[in-house]
Amino acid sequence: MNIETTNFPQNIKSNKCLLPGYYWPIYLTNGSICIGMVLDLPLGKYVGSTVSFFAGLLDWNSMKLPKDSNIRKCKLLECGNAHVGIIERDKQHIIGKIDLEDSEVKIPEMVTSAMYCESTKVIKAYTIIRKASPDDCNTMKCCSTWGLDVIKLYAQKYFLGNFA
Repeated sequence: MNIETTNFPQNIKSNKCLLPGYYWPIYLTNGSICIGMVLDLPLGKYVGSTVSFFAGLLDWNSMKLPKDSNIRKCKLLECGNAHVGIIERDKQHIIGKIDLEDSEVKIPEMVTSAMYCESTKVIKAYTIIRKASPDDCNTMKCCSTWGLDVIKLYAQKYFLGNFA
């Protein structure tokens, strides 16, 4: 996809203009760039469903912006439920889109609660896979909801070894 000829959404106030595969730059304190990505959108209507999306931090770090071909080869480092405000948090914007089916970006199965209860589910982004077992809560990562700076904090941790 050619970044110069594509009009990506800006001034994002809701998720209705987002598509899975959109990605944006995250600038770290050393000037390098990491990549955040839209992984999934809510399936139903609930409080917050119009401003939420499933976000991911990719295993990519460079001093230059990536090409789509670079992004397709990335693995997912972290993912969670996020507010659309994280995309333009530091005056950034969406710079590209890839087809997630034709990429190495794979969303893991997670549990909805770290403590097992009858209502705990195994999910893959916003899709419910099945009811969770007590063992699932001991072995799977729990899906988290991110604050506006969480993706950047994860990026700092993975690529610079700190939370600065």
